[in-house]
Amino acid sequence: MTRRALILAAHGSREAPEVNERIERWANHLAATTDFDVVAACFHQGKPAFAEVLDLVAADDVTVVPIMTSRGYYADHVLPNELVRNKRFTQTRVRITAPIGTHPRIFELARQRVRELCATHGVAEAKVTVAVVGHGTPRHGQSRRATVNLASQLGYALPVRQTLAVFIDDEPAIEEAVGRATGETVIVLPFMIGAGPHAMQDIPERLGMLASDAPWPRSSHVASKQVICDGPLGEHAAVLEMVADLAARADVANVQAQFAPRRRLRLGTRASKLALWQAHHVASALQDRGHAVDIVELSSLGDRIRDRAIADLPSDAPFTDDLDFALESGEIDIAVHSFKDVAIEPSRRFTNAAILPRGDAREALVARDGLTFEELPTGAIVGTSSLRREAQVRRMRPDLIVKSIRGPVDARVAQVREGKFDAAILAYAGLDRLGMLDQISETFPIETFVPTPAQAALLVQVRAGDEYATAIAQTLDDAASRAATALELDVLRALADQPNIAGAAYATVGDRARITVRLTTRDGAMSRDIVRATQDVDMLHAEVLQELRALLPEFAGGVAV
Repeated sequence: MTRRALILAAHGSREAPEVNERIERWANHLAATTDFDVVAACFHQGKPAFAEVLDLVAADDVTVVPIMTSRGYYADHVLPNELVRNKRFTQTRVRITAPIGTHPRIFELARQRVRELCATHGVAEAKVTVAVVGHGTPRHGQSRRATVNLASQLGYALPVRQTLAVFIDDEPAIEEAVGRATGETVIVLPFMIGAGPHAMQDIPERLGMLASDAPWPRSSHVASKQVICDGPLGEHAAVLEMVADLAARADVANVQAQFAPRRRLRLGTRASKLALWQAHHVASALQDRGHAVDIVELSSLGDRIRDRAIADLPSDAPFTDDLDFALESGEIDIAVHSFKDVAIEPSRRFTNAAILPRGDAREALVARDGLTFEELPTGAIVGTSSLRREAQVRRMRPDLIVKSIRGPVDARVAQVREGKFDAAILAYAGLDRLGMLDQISETFPIETFVPTPAQAALLVQVRAGDEYATAIAQTLDDAASRAATALELDVLRALADQPNIAGAAYATVGDRARITVRLTTRDGAMSRDIVRATQDVDMLHAEVLQELRALLPEFAGGVAV
């Protein structure tokens, strides 16, 4: 007979044992009110630990609910990698649900608290800045996402003056909340589960609030503003109901990872030096997380045919087609790509499980005699395999001759050194990864030579439906790189039916989202830039695409710019 267990997995605290005790009380309550055979709590800091709880509950089917606010370092990395250390792991079906901080009702709870605090303190919502405080960590981009999303949702749903996301261990720091606030009153919502030292001491102290033993919420004046600091959201009784809901629906839609017995992962890659560097980079990151990885080298159409320009090859994705086939057929479990080489329309056959932290996306010039771009003599031959690079070179220096250069990065550099070309335009990241920065004559600023969308980003793909490989690969995902490349690739999609226009785009997403787009005719005769920046990524996306579409008739009409 199958024995079912529910495990509440929390970070816990050694300094504040009452935090762990509260989670244990939750477990006792759920044991009495749900149909699980056993309910237990476990902790990163406390006993039992993540690495021993499966052995203690001795169940066949285990649902784990992360008592955490967001996906990130502890939910996506520490928890799964500690669970696999249990001796019973390979004998147990283990599912990890989404963290409770991502439950839809968290937003309703936060909105209710803002309204209650405004009413209790006689504050008009229109004069309020709401500061949602998350923990955050630079170690994992996902750690910020739930806090940023909650602040954004509150901004849309409430008639408040402003919403901010600030962090304990990330930027913008909590100390900046009052200075950034435009409202007369600042309502602080600690987006945390337990009443530990961060929520109860660090937040009010770092805000500059006067020390107090008063119950929550507390009100004080800081830098001429009224600051109302609430207790942690996770202290509200409604959160326990969310835990029960996640546990009840674990077989339906809320599972972020489902582990089968551990297996070796076969990681597919092209055989070029750069592709192998990328594959070993990803394999090393997975091995650091305790996973066994074998690298499988494959050839691609783009590698086999080098006497034609990439645009003339009989494939929309000549560097990924063969890896796609191997992945779909089950020959490999994971494929690693330079994201810029992947077809812009996503395939339902695969899941883009991870986009790793992006490298330096700038373009670099490798030239004979160390010449800079402006120093190249008239008639110099510049090699590139990219229509985008060709168009920008023609725009910047119409006196140069542009010819197609093919082959891996090291081979292109060799062709310049051998005198077949006077110079070549290459991605800085590729040269960096191969230890060839000493070959660079000049590195172009982004605004001078705009890169292709997704340049310097590595993509990890898995087969659709392979939950084991997906869950493992997702631990490598970088939220900022994913958001930035998504903006850039949408620009490329908007130009899909414009064969005479070479599109380039580069975006960054942080406290502010920024994008630079360059449209250039293939002959270099016309060029226009779009540069936008805002705190709202969705607004930035809409504005850029609107301006982009407005420019297209200008190019079609041949108006010189």
